[in-house]
Amino acid sequence: MVGGNGNVKLGLHQVNLFLSLLRGPNGEKVKSKRVGTFLYFSERDPLGEGEPCPCEVMGDFYNITYRGLATPLQLAITLYDYDNPRIPKGLTLDEKEIKKLLQSAGMTPRKE
Repeated sequence: MVGGNGNVKLGLHQVNLFLSLLRGPNGEKVKSKRVGTFLYFSERDPLGEGEPCPCEVMGDFYNITYRGLATPLQLAITLYDYDNPRIPKGLTLDEKEIKKLLQSAGMTPRKE
């Protein structure tokens, strides 16, 4: 769940940002393509208005490809709900780009 807690514009931005930061296991740039939709039940109002409710909302399927990958990976992502994103098994993130984004926002990346 990468979305924006009911804020569709924020959710779309966060989904695009997440997909742009994904990399293959050896740092390969990935390509993503939305290939379908699905319905699921959310405990949050999908429009961010009113009381929380069990609502039926849509999510999107994305095919992820990178050079050397024989079969596309498929991710299910929603614009409406947010939870700490998890990196799909077999993929990595562009750490340099994340560092730049944090610095541009006035944040210091954690050292681990």
